[in-house]
Amino acid sequence: MRWSGVADDEFAAFFDRDFDRLVGFFCKSGFDREIARDAAAETMTELLRQWSEVTAPKAWVRTVGSRIASRLVMEGPRSVQAAIVGCRSTTDRADDQPHAVVEEQDVVAELLRQLPDVQRVVMAWRLDGFDPAEIAAITESSPTTVRSNLRHARERMKQLRDAQEAEQTPDTTTPRRRTQ
Repeated sequence: MRWSGVADDEFAAFFDRDFDRLVGFFCKSGFDREIARDAAAETMTELLRQWSEVTAPKAWVRTVGSRIASRLVMEGPRSVQAAIVGCRSTTDRADDQPHAVVEEQDVVAELLRQLPDVQRVVMAWRLDGFDPAEIAAITESSPTTVRSNLRHARERMKQLRDAQEAEQTPDTTTPRRRTQ
């Protein structure tokens, strides 16, 4: 396929802007980092082939990529590392405090992993900037159902976060015993 320089530039700009975000989306959807990176690479390759026909590339790569990531999981782990590597999303980089951003993303990814599948998927789409109507169209559900799943996901994530914080807070209600 022969492209114009404009199409090449548009795809290159999209790739540069969205590849890491796509990896982060797959991690938020519950896939480990290795699968997420492989799925993102395969998805971007497919997007390049179909670039002139795709009208909404941001949604397209997440929809097609989710199917690819699921297929990669079904094929089984290719290595021990695939089974043990945690998700370290790089979707939203911050130059001033990169470690804090990665740590926060890890916390969010861990909370998302604990949600039921439907809630995790809609929350991952929402965190990637899609509104409930767009998510409904992509997931073939109603906007009301999406909003309900988002509400339940937020409530559950808050409960999980509160429980984590309670576990990390030392118990100061029991008085210490004096030693003589």
